[in-house]
Amino acid sequence: MEQTERDARTQAIFRAGNEALRRAAASHDGVVPFLCECRDEGCFTRIPLTSAEYEEVRAHPRRFVVARGHEGDERAIALNDGYALVEKDAAAGEIAVETDPRRPHDA
Repeated sequence: MEQTERDARTQAIFRAGNEALRRAAASHDGVVPFLCECRDEGCFTRIPLTSAEYEEVRAHPRRFVVARGHEGDERAIALNDGYALVEKDAAAGEIAVETDPRRPHDA
């Protein structure tokens, strides 16, 4: 497996963790400290996001939220205060879609 594919799988694990955080904070109004979804499996940087900001990230299965400076060589599609949105393409993008926790099970 290529490094970019391994990285996509690592990021999918962080995304799954963030989905669990979102469910746990469902009744919480305000900012939630989500995990950085970068490729560094040892990264535990917190990214404070509102529910609306988090839903913007999850609107597309190929997108991940990472702390500013954690983009590496990934394509940043948006730079915000404290975080960036990166988007996977090619094989890594397919892994992102396949591992999307919001993907319908019959898709």
